Amino acid sequence: MLRILKKVFTSAKDIHDTEIRITQEKPDFKSLKKKNVMMIDMHVHTRFSDSYSRVGKILSKAEKLGIGVAITDHNEIQGVLRASEIKSAVPVIPGIEVGTLEGPHVLVYFTEIFDIIDFYERYIAPFKNADPFTNTSVSIKDLVVSASRYDSLVSVAHPFSHAYTNVPRSIMNGITDPSFFDYVDAVEVLNGAISKNRNKNAAEFAKALHMRYTGGSDSHSLFEIGSIVTCAKAGSISEFLASIKNGRNSVIGKPVGRVKRVPSLAKLSHKHMQYLVPAMCRQMEAYLCGEMDYEETIIAHKIDMIKTEGHHFFTQKIHMPQGWRRENKKSAFKYF
Repeated sequence: MLRILKKVFTSAKDIHDTEIRITQEKPDFKSLKKKNVMMIDMHVHTRFSDSYSRVGKILSKAEKLGIGVAITDHNEIQGVLRASEIKSAVPVIPGIEVGTLEGPHVLVYFTEIFDIIDFYERYIAPFKNADPFTNTSVSIKDLVVSASRYDSLVSVAHPFSHAYTNVPRSIMNGITDPSFFDYVDAVEVLNGAISKNRNKNAAEFAKALHMRYTGGSDSHSLFEIGSIVTCAKAGSISEFLASIKNGRNSVIGKPVGRVKRVPSLAKLSHKHMQYLVPAMCRQMEAYLCGEMDYEETIIAHKIDMIKTEGHHFFTQKIHMPQGWRRENKKSAFKYF
C-alpha cells in the first residue's frame, strides 16, 4: 500500500484513461442526452444535514438539467426519505455519506429504500456523536463490511480532501488500516469541492488500486448541482450501480471554483456551529469522568496535527491500532 501511495503522490501525469472515462470539463447535457446515457450527480446534500437546500428544489433543479441525483447527507437519511415521498421523474439513488471514526468519509449507495433504512438504523444511528454531521464512532472497516451485506455500492469520498478526511494521509499516519479497501467498490475521482489537482490524485489513486470511478458535485447549494455527473447506459438505478461496479461508466465535470463556493461554505459552517459547544462539552465530560483514557483517544494525534499544520480539529473517541508505527509520518507530509 505504501508503495502505491508514493507512486500516486509523485505522479505528475494528467488524468488519462484509454476509454476517456474521466473528463474534467463542464458537462454538455445536450450531447450526453443524445448518447442515451443516465446522468447522475452522485454527491448531493440537503437541509437534513449541513446544507439548506430543500429536497423539492433539488429535484426541480435536477429535472431542469435532465439528470438524476444521489441524496448523500452526512450520517442521515431523512433527505432520502423525503425524496421518496415526492412525485418526480428524476432518478434518485438512496445514499448516505458516513464520517468514520478514523476520519475519512465513505459514500454508500443503495438500490432500495428499505435497505438504506435498515442499514442506517443498525449501523449509523446508534453511533452518531454530538455533532451529527461530522464523524461517527463507526470504524471504517466495520462500516464497509456492514455495507457489503446489502445490495449496495461503496465509494471512498474525496480521498485527497483536506485535514483528517484525507485517506492516504490517514493510512500513512497509522490511523486507518488500508485493508478496508477489500470491501470498497469505487473511489470518488471527481468531487466539486476539491481542487483539480486533488481530483487528479484521486483518479490516479483509484487506478493504482484498480477501483471503479464515481463523481459528484458535493453540492451544499442548488447552483452546484450537476457540476459533476456520473454517466452510464442504464434503465434503472440498479442497472446504473451495476454499470459502475463493472467499470462501464464515465465521470464528467469540474469544481465550480472556490470563490463561487463561498456561500456554500458559509451555510455549511453555520450548520456545524450550533453543535460546536455540545461536541466539545461531551468530549471533555467523557475524559473527566474517566470514560476514556487520554492516550487511547485520537486527541493526542489531533493536537499533534494542530501543532504541525495549524489545522483545527475537534476530537472523537478512537482506539489507536496496536502495533502501528508512525515512522512514515514525516515523509508523508511532503506530499500534501
